[in-house]
Amino acid sequence: AAGVVFRAVDPSNLTMWQLNTKLAEGLLLRPHVCRNGVWQTLADVPLDAVVSPADKGKPHRLRIVAAGPVLTTWIDGQQVDQREDPTFTTGTMGFRGSVNEAASFADLRVTDPEGNVLLADPLDGTRADGVFLNAQFRDGRLALPAGVLLAGAALPATCPRMRREIDL
Repeated sequence: AAGVVFRAVDPSNLTMWQLNTKLAEGLLLRPHVCRNGVWQTLADVPLDAVVSPADKGKPHRLRIVAAGPVLTTWIDGQQVDQREDPTFTTGTMGFRGSVNEAASFADLRVTDPEGNVLLADPLDGTRADGVFLNAQFRDGRLALPAGVLLAGAALPATCPRMRREIDL
């Protein structure tokens, strides 16, 4: 399985899309939400129409568009899922795995709605200014971590924030 995390407030509050090869003959997309460390699977989406069972272990391109509560997912250029989930609306991104899961990642790109690049990293371990400085790399790719690996330092939920209302 390979878990891509987004809208992560912290390691215990996040949205994760998992690609899983163990629970079915083919590849499954398994959207999850983790609230206060409690995981909930939102659905099991079979991807047989896009990825044949023989190709499930090969490299694939995952694209997720999070526009407000609407989350749209593509695998290898084909839309495979769209759902509404307003649980988390902002946060950082990253990856999640466990000791009995293996996957690797390459070529991360996060853009805003206008296409401006917000985060970019080849995830090959060659950049000193990479997004995931504490990550492990294997064969020129980011290795799936045991646990949650977030881009940058996510703010703790208890972090005070300064707010001020103004009239425009």
